[in-house]
Amino acid sequence: MAAGGTNLVSAEPFSLQLWSAILCLGLLWGWQRFVGTIALGFAGMLHPNEFIQLITQDLVFPEDALLQQHACIDDTSVILLARLIFAQLPLSERSFGASIAVFQ
Repeated sequence: MAAGGTNLVSAEPFSLQLWSAILCLGLLWGWQRFVGTIALGFAGMLHPNEFIQLITQDLVFPEDALLQQHACIDDTSVILLARLIFAQLPLSERSFGASIAVFQ
């Protein structure tokens, strides 16, 4: 128990197979922005509040590496996926396009 009597829940990490299945299913269902957002969140080890709040101008690709980065993603497949999904969005557009309540 933590201070104040609250229980702390230890979450098990996602396996690569489960993560891949979530991404594949999302792509099959046509949920490209969901898949891109989830991929960025997990590859960048971001908290859900961080990756749900992302806007397109927050994405810094390797050629822009001189800019300050909050999280660094080296996985080339995630970088390619992010380019394909988010490149055409306006810079002020949210990557997920919905609230944390919808994500949950």
